[in-house]
Order: sequence, then structure tokens, then C-alpha cells
Amino acid sequence: MLVSIKALNITWPLRPGHMPRTKWPNVDQSPFRKGLQCVQRIVDLSQAGPNDGGLTVDPGSHKAPEPFSVEHTYKSIWSRKDFYTDIPEEISWFEKQRFHGHKVVAELGDLIIWDSRLIHYGAEPTKKSNTIRMVVYISYAPAALASQAAFLAKNWPHDDIKPKIKFSFAP
Repeated sequence: MLVSIKALNITWPLRPGHMPRTKWPNVDQSPFRKGLQCVQRIVDLSQAGPNDGGLTVDPGSHKAPEPFSVEHTYKSIWSRKDFYTDIPEEISWFEKQRFHGHKVVAELGDLIIWDSRLIHYGAEPTKKSNTIRMVVYISYAPAALASQAAFLAKNWPHDDIKPKIKFSFAP
């Protein structure tokens, strides 16, 4: 199993003069890949209430990529990169299939797991929120999916551990 810490996100409450951004629905798996390839996880380091912004998902949308790819006409713009931001016409297709955003509510320490094909995005907090939201994004994938070149390109932290003979942690 390969584990990758992707990012740390800190989202502040809205401030005066804030310019709202549009939602950016995306999936973390190229439309060219079929079936479950990777699992995404968020570890909440703060609460994420209904007004606090944060993960918004389209429940069930992970089951639609194969039918979508058969019917869809924009394959020429697809990438093999495992991050895909849907264009408005594609989102319209998913909305017609009755996939709509659901804001995930979570408590401090909660672990949220989802299929990398699931449409998701980070919602902004509402004006009612005063929470500083913090999360860590983590990916899990079978090691068999990685090439030998990908393994060689990584710097494993344990490669940098050097024993210190003169120092002891014993009491």
C-alpha cells in the first residue's frame, strides 16, 4: 500500500471584502482509468460544521464514470493526470443523473474516506462561521499500480534516518 500526504489545508472564516470563488468540482482519477484505483482521505484537525466550509461531495457519482465516458463527447480534452476538473457541460450531465453536492459535517479527529472517482470540492464557509478549519489530505493506492521509476523517484523518510550512538532516550 502506498500512502501519500498530499496537503495541509487551513481555511479562515470569511473576512470583510472577501471575493467568493466558484465551486471547482473535481475527481482525483483520470477518466481513462477504469474501476477503483485510489482512495482519498481527510483527517479533520478541527470541526467542519454545516457553515464552516469544507468537503462537499456528490454522493454516488463514483459509480458514473464508465457510463459517462461512453456517452461523453469531450474525450479529446481528457488528461491521464489523476486530477480532473469537470467542465460545465460535464457537470450538467452528472446533475441530470441526479448527483448534487452534499456538505460533509465532521468533528475534530474524524477520518473521511472516499473513492477517488467521487466528484468533490471544497466549499467556502458561510458568513455564520467563525471556525478556522484545518485538514490533512491523504491518498492510499495499491503499490502494484506504481511503476519502478515512481518508486525510485521517491525519497522515503526512513532513508534519511541515521543512528545517534551518543544519545539515548532511556530514562
